[in-house]
Amino acid sequence: MEKVDLSKESIGQRIKRARRWIDMTQGELAQKLDLSPSGISNIETGERRVDLDMLPRIVEATGQSLLYFLGLEPLNETPEGFERGPSGTSLDEDEAEDVAACLIA
Repeated sequence: MEKVDLSKESIGQRIKRARRWIDMTQGELAQKLDLSPSGISNIETGERRVDLDMLPRIVEATGQSLLYFLGLEPLNETPEGFERGPSGTSLDEDEAEDVAACLIA
C-alpha cells in the first residue's frame, strides 16, 4: 500500500470532497448525521472534531470507505449506490483550491 501523508488533507476536507462529489449539501449530510448544517461546516473547516461513532454514518452517507477518510485511499469516483457525480458547473473558490491542491500534490 502506498504511504500517504495525512497532513496534506484533513478528515474534514475529505468529508467536504466526498459530499461535494455526490452533489450533497451540508444540510443533506447534516440531516443524515443528526447534526446542524453549521456543525457540518465546522467539521469541514476543522473547527470541530469528528466523533469516532460518526465515521460509520459518514461512510454510509457518502459511499466512501473508512480508509478514504483516514487518508489511506483515494476518493472512490464511483461509489456504489450513488448515481450523482460532479455537476459540471463552474467551480467555486473552495473547489478551485481543492483541484489546485490535487494538481500540486
